[in-house]
Amino acid sequence: MFSAEKTAMRRSIKPCGLTLLPIVLLIAGNAAAVQSAGVYVVTDAPFGAKADGVTDDTAAFTGAMAVASGVGGGVVEVPAGTYRISGSLEVPSNVTLEGVSPRFVAGADPIAPGGSVLLATAGAGDADGTPFIRLNTVSVLKGLSIYYPEQTDSASPTAYPWTVRGNANADNCTLIDVTIVNAYQAVDFGTYNVGRHWIDGLATQALSIGLYVHQCYDVGRLRDVYFGPIWTTGPAAQYMRQNGVAFRFGRTDGEQASTCRAEGYHTGFHFIRGPIGAGTSPGSGVMKDASTTACTTSFYVEDAGDNAGWSFVGGTFEGVVTNGGNQKGEFKFYESTFQQPPGASRHAQLVLRSGLQKPFFFERCTFGPLTGPDPVAMDCNDYAVIVMNCTFNGLPGDVKVRLSAGVREAVVVRNTMHGGVTVQNNTTSGADVQVGLNVTGDVGPVAGFTADPTSGFAPLTVQFTDASTAGTFPISSWNWDFGDGEGSTAQNPSHNYLASGVYTVSLTVRSGSDTPVTFTREAYITVWSPTMDSDNDGIADMVEGAGDVDNDGIPNLLDSDSDNDGILDAVEGAGDADGDDIPNFLDLDSDDDGIPDSLEAALGTNPLDPNSPVGGVAGLPLATRKGTAAMALLIVMAGVFCLRQKGVILA
Repeated sequence: MFSAEKTAMRRSIKPCGLTLLPIVLLIAGNAAAVQSAGVYVVTDAPFGAKADGVTDDTAAFTGAMAVASGVGGGVVEVPAGTYRISGSLEVPSNVTLEGVSPRFVAGADPIAPGGSVLLATAGAGDADGTPFIRLNTVSVLKGLSIYYPEQTDSASPTAYPWTVRGNANADNCTLIDVTIVNAYQAVDFGTYNVGRHWIDGLATQALSIGLYVHQCYDVGRLRDVYFGPIWTTGPAAQYMRQNGVAFRFGRTDGEQASTCRAEGYHTGFHFIRGPIGAGTSPGSGVMKDASTTACTTSFYVEDAGDNAGWSFVGGTFEGVVTNGGNQKGEFKFYESTFQQPPGASRHAQLVLRSGLQKPFFFERCTFGPLTGPDPVAMDCNDYAVIVMNCTFNGLPGDVKVRLSAGVREAVVVRNTMHGGVTVQNNTTSGADVQVGLNVTGDVGPVAGFTADPTSGFAPLTVQFTDASTAGTFPISSWNWDFGDGEGSTAQNPSHNYLASGVYTVSLTVRSGSDTPVTFTREAYITVWSPTMDSDNDGIADMVEGAGDVDNDGIPNLLDSDSDNDGILDAVEGAGDADGDDIPNFLDLDSDDDGIPDSLEAALGTNPLDPNSPVGGVAGLPLATRKGTAAMALLIVMAGVFCLRQKGVILA
């Protein structure tokens, strides 16, 4: 059962922020009937729908709606369950058929658990048969899931009549939160005039056609409509990609739509000059945030309204934009994005009608890069085209706009054309063509690199790492100059320096047709010879190494006193007097006699001989020599103290 609160709330339907249903009924003189309308539940007596998916509940639905209609209107509630409808349903004027199925969201089960599901079985094989549900003035479908259990997922799916159709002169037909899982033809608001229709939350995988709008002489509204593979991606979806049309619009006066999406159809949006009596007429409208995904043709414009035409704002389209030979109304795209169509190397392929043809208009749109033979973003042979303030992303040499002989009026100005301004003007004499102020807007790459190590002894193997950043286009080539006559075209090469020296390294990168950019590091790699003695201290650089033992900022191989003990490396040598694996020239106490080399040098003893006499006294025990040295050190320190006290030496 539905709560009393929910029952009280459902009197209002509010598209576009307006309480539409009471207003419409007031205009129709039916306000009193709405106030007295009741709520009827199809599973309650006397209607008695079984909701078991087996029993035919057609009569129960028809009976409940007849009772509601008999009192001027009302709500027929469809509790959660599965209802088999072996016939067809007609919703009377001012009656709402409402279930509890939620609005479809991407990735969800199209038959939501706990929802109100109608099983449609009638009309198999007869596309022109009686529709499953027919609507009248102010008829509403809400919160329903509709499923065709006998439809087949095959390359030749079974044709069925329209799932929903508005009857003649049935204004204000409304669909809210309706999912038609696997319709053959979903919603028909075009066979008869259905003005001021309102669809808010419709999803279906309609295998042949999703929505048909025509003969709408007052503004119809669409919001959040999705046609795509919610049921299958198998053979039936392939049929849809080869034959299906998501949206078809004929005569509609100022249709207002937002977030209408088509995925996996042959044609996303089809615009026609639809039949009306003995004549025909096209339509007009505005659509915001529309999209097509994986559609062969995003837009097939056979015709558009002679004066107003159609405008699309902020859409994203994957499929070719094309027109028929009878198109003459304006067609406009603003701030829309066009991606690579499946199997095509064109975003727009426009053909000529005659001088009555009004322009296709593109402003502030973005066209993605194309692959395939002879890529052309806009291939125009229609009478008039205007392209302004758009951005074209492409590779060097790609044609952005081609104007063929059929073009008599064209404006291609203030566009950014990455990869080069390429506008082919093949128009004939007398054509009024304005092309100018178009720029590439390309940003070149920035070269850079690092290396490890940057110094060492020959032979030295150095790993170079590219640190360049791409611009508008990816970096396509790398050319290295290692400074020794060798080079590489790898992105991250390794190079072996065989000879000593200091080398400057350069990297040149290029992307697209941009001018090559070079980055150079002067004197970047230093290679020493194993036998070189850079500081002439008698110790080979290879032995001294590039370290800095005394932290004076001078590598050992360039430091004549590497350990800063006051004794030149040439005097100390590379030997190891005390056997501690530290060369004498890096050892502050080379003979390990407890006396620093610097003090031994000051005392005139041999810093490399633990038995060297101290103060000229030979043959004394080592302990005595150490004591004597310590005493000498104390005497020196005492002398320094006295001199400081007398002010001779400043502290």
